[in-house]
Amino acid sequence: EVSHASVANLMAWHQREYEVKPEDRATQVSGPAFDASVLEMWSHLTAGASLHIPSDEVRAVPGKLLEWMAEEGVTLSIMATPLAEMVLGEEWPEGLALRALLAGGDRLHRRLRPGQKARLMNHYGPTETTVVATWAPVVGEDGPLPSIGRPISNAQAYVLDEGMNPVPVGVGGELYIGGDSLARGYQDQPELTAERFIPNPFSGKPGERLYRTGDVVRWSAGGELEFLGRADRQVKVRGFRIELGEVEVVLAQHPEVREAVVVAREEAPGVKRLVAYVAAHPGQTVHEGELRAFVSRKLPEYMVPAALVVMAALPLTPNGKVDHKALPPPGDNRAGVEGYVAPRNQNEELLAGIWAELLGVEKVGIHDNFFELGGHSLLSVKVLSHVRAIFDEELAVLDIFEQPTVAQLAENIGASRKGAKGPMAPPLVATPAAQYVPLSYAQQLSWLPGKHPPEDATDMVPLVFRLEGALDEGALARSLEEMVRRHEVLRTTFPLVDGERVQRIHATLLVELPVVDLTHLPEATREVEALRQAEQALWRPFDMANGPLLRFGLLRLSESAHVLFLGMHHILTDFVSSSVFLDELTVLYGAYSQGKPSPLPPVVLQYRDYTLWERQWMREGGLERLRSYWARKLAHPPAPPRLPYDREPNGDEGLEGAYHHFEIPEALSESARAFCVKEGVTPFLLMLAVFETFLARCTRQEDFLISSSHANRPRAECEKMLGMFANMTLLRGKVSGHQSFRELLRRVRAEFLETMDHGDMPYVEIARLPGLSSDGSRRSPVQLHFGFPNNSVATIGFADLVATPLDILRGELGSAPIDLALIMANGPRGFLGMFGYRTRLFEPATIKALQEYFQVLLECVIAAPEQPLQSLPSLPPISEQVSPAGGTRAGQLASAIPG
Repeated sequence: EVSHASVANLMAWHQREYEVKPEDRATQVSGPAFDASVLEMWSHLTAGASLHIPSDEVRAVPGKLLEWMAEEGVTLSIMATPLAEMVLGEEWPEGLALRALLAGGDRLHRRLRPGQKARLMNHYGPTETTVVATWAPVVGEDGPLPSIGRPISNAQAYVLDEGMNPVPVGVGGELYIGGDSLARGYQDQPELTAERFIPNPFSGKPGERLYRTGDVVRWSAGGELEFLGRADRQVKVRGFRIELGEVEVVLAQHPEVREAVVVAREEAPGVKRLVAYVAAHPGQTVHEGELRAFVSRKLPEYMVPAALVVMAALPLTPNGKVDHKALPPPGDNRAGVEGYVAPRNQNEELLAGIWAELLGVEKVGIHDNFFELGGHSLLSVKVLSHVRAIFDEELAVLDIFEQPTVAQLAENIGASRKGAKGPMAPPLVATPAAQYVPLSYAQQLSWLPGKHPPEDATDMVPLVFRLEGALDEGALARSLEEMVRRHEVLRTTFPLVDGERVQRIHATLLVELPVVDLTHLPEATREVEALRQAEQALWRPFDMANGPLLRFGLLRLSESAHVLFLGMHHILTDFVSSSVFLDELTVLYGAYSQGKPSPLPPVVLQYRDYTLWERQWMREGGLERLRSYWARKLAHPPAPPRLPYDREPNGDEGLEGAYHHFEIPEALSESARAFCVKEGVTPFLLMLAVFETFLARCTRQEDFLISSSHANRPRAECEKMLGMFANMTLLRGKVSGHQSFRELLRRVRAEFLETMDHGDMPYVEIARLPGLSSDGSRRSPVQLHFGFPNNSVATIGFADLVATPLDILRGELGSAPIDLALIMANGPRGFLGMFGYRTRLFEPATIKALQEYFQVLLECVIAAPEQPLQSLPSLPPISEQVSPAGGTRAGQLASAIPG
C-alpha cells in the first residue's frame, strides 16, 4: 500500500533533479503493472511534459527503439536496467535528443560509450520504497560497477549488521530504507508487514519505521552505496555459498558479452550447478572456451559456471526485467561447441558419464579438461572410487592430474595399471545386523593420545540456523525422527566391552525436538537468549557409553522466526556427512510439511558395513602395503619444529588454544588465483607451498612434518553415507633455500599426489610408527597442521523458509593438540585464513605478526616465483632469551615485514 504522499515526494524529487519542463518528451516503456510506470507517467504528466508510448514490436528491438526515440524527439527515458544496457550497447542515431537515460530495477553493468551524449543515471529502489530510494550519476566510460548512490530527498539509508548495528565503511551489511518514501505495508498481511517494516531505532520520532530491503550493500569512502547482491541470491553449490551477482559481474566484463545472468539449476535431487546465460554485442560472437578461461582467471573454480548458454538475447518480462522462468535448460548445447568431441568407445563413454555426474554438467567431451570443468582434488578421489567400482581397476590421483581429459585417462584404463597399487579391495556389501561392531579407524581418532577426552564436548559439531517463514514444527520433528531411524550411526554409542571400546548400535532411539517459546521476551533480546540457550544445550559433556550423542532443539522467536540447533559428536559425523544429513532432512521436511510420505530410497549400506569392510581390507593386505610405504616415508623423522615461541616448549604445553582469523586482500587473492591457473595447481597446493616456505623461513629448518585431513571416502558407495570418515595424514615438507618457489611448488604437488594415493592409511597406525609418538622425553615432530577444505559451511534449504547459518562456537572451547595450525578457505571476495595455536606457547601479538609475514611471502612468491627462496624477506634472529610476555618477539616480527 503506497500512499499518495510517498508518490508526491518521488515526483517532486524527480522533477527538481531532472528539471522536467512542459517541452520535455518522455517515454512510457514500462507496462502499468510495473511500479516504474508510476514514475514515468505522473512525474512527467504533472509537469506538463508529453508521454510517448512505443509499440511492443519497437520496444522489443533496441535499435528500432532508438530510431523511434529519435523520430519522436524523446528527451527523457526511464528503462528497466536490462533494456537500458541493450540500448547502451547500440550505436545511437544522429539527431537523438535524449538528455537523460534513467536505468533501474537491476544491477547496472554498463556505462556510456563514446558518442552517446546524455546523462546516465542509476536508480535503485524496491516497490516498498516507492520506485526510487537512491540514485547516482554514472560518469566516465571506464571504471568499476556504478554505485547506487545516495538517498533521494526525504529518504534515509542505513547499512546494518545482523544485530542492527551500523557497519564501518567498506563492510557489507543489509540495506534499510527510512523516511517519506516508505509504503504503509502489505495489504491484509500484518505479520509480513511487521517483519519487513520495523521500528526505526535511530529515530526519536514515534512511528518512524525502516524497510528491510534484503539487499547487501556497503558504504564507499566517498559516501555512496555499492550494491553487492541480494541476500536471497546466495546459493549453495557443491558445498560452497555463492553470490550469483558476483559471477554475473565478471561475465559482463568480457568485451564480447552484452548481458549475462547466472542461475543455480537443480536438475537432479540434491545436485545443483551454475548455469550462465549470455548474449553477445551485435556483430560479435561469444566463444565458450575463451569466456570460460576469462572467468577462471577472475573467480575461484567453484564459482565458474558448469554450463554456458549463448543466446541472441535474454528473455525479458513485460516490465523489461530478465525473465528467469523463460531461460531454457542447457540441454546438449555442448555438442555444438567448437572443439567438442563425443566419446568414441565404451571406456570413454563410461568415464565421460562419471565426470558429468560428479561435475554436474550435461555432457563431457573427450578433450575437456577435468579441472577446467570445475574438478578439484576431492572430486578426483571420487573419480577413482567410481573407476574402481565400474572398471574393477585401481588408478592413482596423479593419473588424473597428469591425464586430465577423458581421452587421456581412458588410455590408462587397462594399460598395465591393474595391481599397481597392490591387491584390489574387497567389495563393500551389506552385513548381518549386529549390536556390537569394532570402532572404525577414523572413530579411534577420538581417543588419540594428546587430545581432549571425547566426553568433554570439544568434538561437538554444531549446526545452528535462524529460520524465517512459516515453520511446520511437527513436520520438522517427524523429519528428525526419520533421519535417526534411517541411519544406524545416529543411534550408536561407544561402551567398553571386555576392555575394548566398541560401537553399540541401538535398535531404536527416542528423538525429541524440544521447543522453547521465547516470544514473551522483548523482541530485541530474543535471538541473543536463543543462542545462549542453544550454546548451553550443545556443549554439555557427553556420555560416550550410553548416549545419546546428538542433540536437537528449536527456539521460537516469533510465529515466523525460529532458531534451530542440531549437534552431533564428531565421532558420528564429518563435514560431508553433515551436508548429507541436512540434504536428506530438507527432502523429508518438504514431503512431510505437504502431507506426503518420504521420497528417499531405503538405506542399503550402513556405516557398520563400511567399518567391517575397512577391517577386512586392512587385514587382507591393505594395511601391510600402506605401512611399508609410510615406514619408508617417515624413516628418520625430522626434529620438532623450532618456531618463534614466546615461551619454549617443555612437554607441559597443555591443550588450551586460540584462533586468529584473517582475510587475504581481494587484489592479492585474485593474483593468487590467476597464478594457480597459470601454474596448473589448485589453491590448496599454492597455499601449502607458501606455508612450507613460511615454516622454513621461521624455523631455519629444511625438513618438517605437517599433518592434514581429508574426506577419505574410498568407495563410491560411501559418498552419501553418514558416519565419521575423515582421516588425517602427514605431508613431509623439504625446503631448500637455493631452490625457487616454482621448483618448490612442483615438489609439493608431487609429494601431495603421492601422499593422497596412500591417504587411506589410518592415522592411528601412522602415529604408532617409530619416532612419531611422544614418550615424555621427546616432543613429537608432528606439531604443525595445514588444511584447505573444499567445502564451506553446511547449509539447509527448507522450502518456503529462509535459513541463515549462525556461528556460536565459543572461544574458550578452543583446543590445540599441536603447536601451530593454518586453515585456509575460499571466501566470497578473497581467501580466508585462520591460525590456531597453543596459548601457553604464543602470544596473540606474535601470531598476528606471523600471519602478516605469511601474507608478505605469498605476495613475494607470486610476484617473482623464480627467485631463490633464500632471497625472500627473513624473520630477525630468534633471541635466546624468550620474552615471557611476547611483546618483544611480536615487535621483532613486525619490523621484519617490508613496508
